[in-house]
Amino acid sequence: GAPYTLGGCGIRGDGCYQNFINGNIYWSPATGAWDISGGIGNKWVTLGAERSTIGYPTAAEARGLKSGGAYQSYQNGRIYWTPATNAVDISGDILTKWEEMNAENSLLGYPTATEVRGLKSNGAYQQFQIGRIYWTSTTGAFPVSGGIGDYWRQNGAEKSTLGYPTSGEQVNDQGQVYQQFEHGTIYWTAQKGAWS
Repeated sequence: GAPYTLGGCGIRGDGCYQNFINGNIYWSPATGAWDISGGIGNKWVTLGAERSTIGYPTAAEARGLKSGGAYQSYQNGRIYWTPATNAVDISGDILTKWEEMNAENSLLGYPTATEVRGLKSNGAYQQFQIGRIYWTSTTGAFPVSGGIGDYWRQNGAEKSTLGYPTSGEQVNDQGQVYQQFEHGTIYWTAQKGAWS
């Protein structure tokens, strides 16, 4: 659409911006000029725009993802949007782990809420459509979901005697699904459910 303000310069990182009817264009020496709009643009503004922890946009919005999704990359993370989840930011080691798992095409699906921080041992987690990814500086980032995730949360999650996850789910030679935690292992089968 047409511009409706003169915009301005001198914002964070010597950046500039201009407002348009259906979105904005932001520029900085480090990132160049990129447009933001719609649900992703609105989320970025609510996070603090260029002053947010994810910084300036670094690419155009990518569309056509699974379930009608889209995302836009920023200096320190991404914002994903779908009709079902709306717009959610994701960054750091949790984003890296999720991308390793094939992002929105993984079993976890899309993120559904912003990262929750301040857990035991300065840990954090992010909720996805099916499960969560937990992170600490000592354990790294690992997903927890399904029957194992339910059992772990019912027993106190990171505050339990098991502590944080230290691996993803694996299958042993007896056909049992298992996941390792700081102080133990949770096993699961369809017949028995989960135990540790």
